[in-house]
Amino acid sequence: MSYTEIEALKKLKSASLILIITPILVTIGISVGEGVLFGSASLASGGPSSLPLAASGVVTALVLIGVLPLVGIILGLIAILKLRGGFKDLKSVFPEAGIGATGGLLLLIGYIVFILFPLGFILAILVPIFLILSLVGLVLGGIIYFVGEILTAIGFYRVGNRYNESLVSIGGILTIFLPFIGYIMNFIGLGKIINRLSMGQQPYSPQPYQQSTFQPSGMPYSQPQYQPNSQPQNLPTVPYQPASQQFPRQQPPLPQFNQPMSPQAPLPIYQTGPFAILRPDGSMTFQVYSSQPAQLVSARIEDTGNTTTTITPNFIQPNQITNVTVNFGSIPIVPGRQYRIIVTAIINNSSIQFPVYANS
Repeated sequence: MSYTEIEALKKLKSASLILIITPILVTIGISVGEGVLFGSASLASGGPSSLPLAASGVVTALVLIGVLPLVGIILGLIAILKLRGGFKDLKSVFPEAGIGATGGLLLLIGYIVFILFPLGFILAILVPIFLILSLVGLVLGGIIYFVGEILTAIGFYRVGNRYNESLVSIGGILTIFLPFIGYIMNFIGLGKIINRLSMGQQPYSPQPYQQSTFQPSGMPYSQPQYQPNSQPQNLPTVPYQPASQQFPRQQPPLPQFNQPMSPQAPLPIYQTGPFAILRPDGSMTFQVYSSQPAQLVSARIEDTGNTTTTITPNFIQPNQITNVTVNFGSIPIVPGRQYRIIVTAIINNSSIQFPVYANS
């Protein structure tokens, strides 16, 4: 389990906690402020003697409606930055989390626009026309925020599915309609995921081994069944032909350089898809398929001695193609050369090595 993955989940957890507090501040500020505002209006109708008290009440109400939501929004901005950062870091582990980062960006824009709402109330103390800014911030910021909330909810849902934590999956959906309850569930569920991963558990639920039915190419093959007492019936008569005519010689197929060569003996884990590209900065991305849960522990470039353990993601879920990124750091790369990388994986407590082919 990579350090980056755990830190990303911690960012999502702390963001959820702040987003629990933020609506409380906003609700208290608006509710109490409106109560004081209506009370001041009642005092104003009591005569000239009550006008100073009513005026001070109006100022207090505007401050409550403006300041507390403003503090909540500032905390919300911090939470959104953490939320977006967490999803961006998780995107390097599994790309499906990228939708959460997009949602975080929209939440950030919505919050910035929404700041016009409390600022308008504060400035309205001096110039009443600034109340229009409050209306713009409330409507436009709310729409942008709601779209972002939907995307981040999908991101939380996918995180819950990946780590088999239903609290996060359900909490993610609830953040759309009941954000207070949804973020509480996310906070608790993310804490459970972090505890499991910190203890070294795999990010997915262990599954009993089943023989993979995935076949990268070719037609399904079945072994003929031998029956000792059976006799052929109604077999067609085939005239004798010399062996040279029965099995005509064919030219061997030319090697294909756009696809990695498949191993002669099938391995439970292997490279699939096109050749990888070994970049000048030492990074390389390739596709891998495994019929069983696997952990990638190291990669070595043949004939160079360059080895690395920086592999993302380092856990491979079974029966699906996964994009894996390996980083060897700053190493000399010969342009136009083909490289063979030996990747070591742990499957069922056994070490397995498989080749990965890359061009530079």
